[in-house]
Amino acid sequence: MISIWSADVDYSVFDQSRDFGGLTIDRTKDMKAQVVSIANHLAERLAQDRAEAAAAATVESDDDTGTGNGQAVGNRSTTLDPV
Repeated sequence: MISIWSADVDYSVFDQSRDFGGLTIDRTKDMKAQVVSIANHLAERLAQDRAEAAAAATVESDDDTGTGNGQAVGNRSTTLDPV
């Protein structure tokens, strides 16, 4: 899950979603450019996650046949740069 926040909304001390990263959209700026930028960022992130999952599956498959190095690729948490 990647949170998308509005720049003009304050968050409370109980909002823990910002501890894990996300993207911000600012209604006072060019909306189309921001949406395109966010969509591109999400597409890149999806491609990266899929590539990592495929690599992990390959490692696990190799490990099952005794040909792999036994190293698994774990989950990651990434803080995203604001747009």
